[in-house]
Amino acid sequence: RVRARNLNEQAINQTTRIQRIGRETQRISTDLARAAAAQGPGGAGGPLGGGEYGQQTSQQQQMQLQQQQDDEMARDMEALEADIVMVNELFTTLATYVHDQGELVDSIEANTEAAYVQVQTGVQQLHSAVQHRKSARRRKCICALIFLIAIIIIGLILGLSLRGNSS
Repeated sequence: RVRARNLNEQAINQTTRIQRIGRETQRISTDLARAAAAQGPGGAGGPLGGGEYGQQTSQQQQMQLQQQQDDEMARDMEALEADIVMVNELFTTLATYVHDQGELVDSIEANTEAAYVQVQTGVQQLHSAVQHRKSARRRKCICALIFLIAIIIIGLILGLSLRGNSS
């Protein structure tokens, strides 16, 4: 679980760093586009002449191309940032799943240990039951032997007393 948390924290830190870099790159790109637009269509702001019209058109086209590139880069950065946020969410979800699974594993481990203890207790109780059964069998045999001896003694006493009365 600790490893999963560390991985999640590293992913969050990397995501934050990448987002920061993306925002900085986008800010720099926007600043460059603004600076190019601030120079104006006449370059350094001089008067427009006949030869400067073609240069002005060329500069406008370059600025438009640069603006398109900047806009495209900004969209790409936003898409990258969205992807990074999604990856961050996936890592967070994965870390949550790993944490939950860790709890399940701990629960299974605790249940296994409890089952082991209960099995050991059951084995001890079975050994005790076997000992009780053996001692009960001995008692029954001893009682049966005593009863048999008592019957023989009573039979001998009756037999001798009847023989003594008949003579």
